[in-house]
Amino acid sequence: MRRKLEALTAAGALVAAVSLGACSTTADPAATVGGTSPQPATAAAPAGDPFEERVAAIVKSRILDEGVPSVSVAVLRDGKMLLERAWGVADTEKNVRASPTTVYPTGSVTKQFTAALLLKQVERGRLALSDPIGQHLSGLPPEAAAVTVEQLLNHTSGLQRPAAVPAQRLEEVSRETLLTMVVGDKLATTPGTKFEYSNAGYTVLGILIEKLYGTSYAAALHDEIAAPLGLTTLTKCGEPKPEHAAGYFRNANGTIAPPPGLHHSQALGADGVCATAADLVRWTHALHGGRVLSDASYRAMTTPRGAAVASDYGFGLAVRPAEWGDQAIIHGGQALTGHAAELQWYPEHKLAVALLYNVVPRLPDVADAIPRIVLGVPLAERKPAPAEAAPQAAPPSAPATPAERANFAGVYALPSHVTAEVTLENGQLYATPPGGGKQPLIFRSGNTYALGSAESTTTITFLIENGTVTGFEANANGSKRILKKIQ
Repeated sequence: MRRKLEALTAAGALVAAVSLGACSTTADPAATVGGTSPQPATAAAPAGDPFEERVAAIVKSRILDEGVPSVSVAVLRDGKMLLERAWGVADTEKNVRASPTTVYPTGSVTKQFTAALLLKQVERGRLALSDPIGQHLSGLPPEAAAVTVEQLLNHTSGLQRPAAVPAQRLEEVSRETLLTMVVGDKLATTPGTKFEYSNAGYTVLGILIEKLYGTSYAAALHDEIAAPLGLTTLTKCGEPKPEHAAGYFRNANGTIAPPPGLHHSQALGADGVCATAADLVRWTHALHGGRVLSDASYRAMTTPRGAAVASDYGFGLAVRPAEWGDQAIIHGGQALTGHAAELQWYPEHKLAVALLYNVVPRLPDVADAIPRIVLGVPLAERKPAPAEAAPQAAPPSAPATPAERANFAGVYALPSHVTAEVTLENGQLYATPPGGGKQPLIFRSGNTYALGSAESTTTITFLIENGTVTGFEANANGSKRILKKIQ
């Protein structure tokens, strides 16, 4: 079916690079620990129900019509499954229809599972949130070793290396290699002083889970969460299975292509958990209903502290008011495998909503559409695409000198998985986005270069502060992102 897909062009790869980096985040707990009985089976709303019809209309108009192959939705309110339904094609190559049992990678939704597993170790006295990570993991550089568990959990660690290296992105790596990939000698900021979303930090926490439990992340997830709660599809992602949705990258023109991809051995802690939408809402109901953690652990997980307060971030969860005023505890995610997820809990209504689909980048204006329908809140108006600025004549300038071009060479990254590399070879600059081949950079003006050819609509503009190259702005058909230079 690959021949049915549009080729992943260099411009498309750059869009993927600049769009997939932000796996962003878009209660009545009982004072009990664990949760030893499975969630009872619940019936979904019958076909033809007006509520289901309204959801189906939104799924079609705002997701499927945007070129997304398949979508799964589950809605659980006060323990009752209101909706469990899927639309579209889970695998276009094999023409497999999506169903409520279709499994999706959940991207950064994984972080709440990582946080819960570690908080269980805190409850057992094997770990303290104030512990330096070097107390449990050996061989770390001094700065990284001093970072605390809490600082990793709430993204205030200062650890900002990308969690994947383009050249090794599709390779199986050992835990030792993975730790080296995500931990550098120097931190980006002083720990505890600034919130900076960090997939690298959660990868370190995934490795810590395996050390503390003495088993794989997959086994810990199964034994501590999936099995006690009866969540049969909640697993650590591995090699794709027939019931798993294939992933895709959506180009700017709406066509789909193969995703950048990431080997499952590198998806640890920060992402890499798979599930159906129904199991995600059952998990959410159990977590916020006191069946997973003690009251103290739950409060720690859902209470922003320190430098994370301004960003409303607890541990693996964002806690903030919804646009219509209700409190929301949420997290979204997207994976380089070509999958996106939104998982939300509204404590005042005991409402859990999961939305999964198999395309990246994540779509705007869809995350809270389903809960709005459930709660009778008017749908937000779709945001119009920004108008293109009138073209302006570029100021005359000469191409950068060889020395200046040499300074442009390096590795650039968003604070996430995604990196791009710029090289200088025989006086010519090249850029290598993840998922795309090496492409020449053609001088336009100043510090701006076109990607691939002089006529390309994708450009890179290098950013210079006090004579030092700090990053570049990638502009792919008007979609702009800034990548920091990290090497």
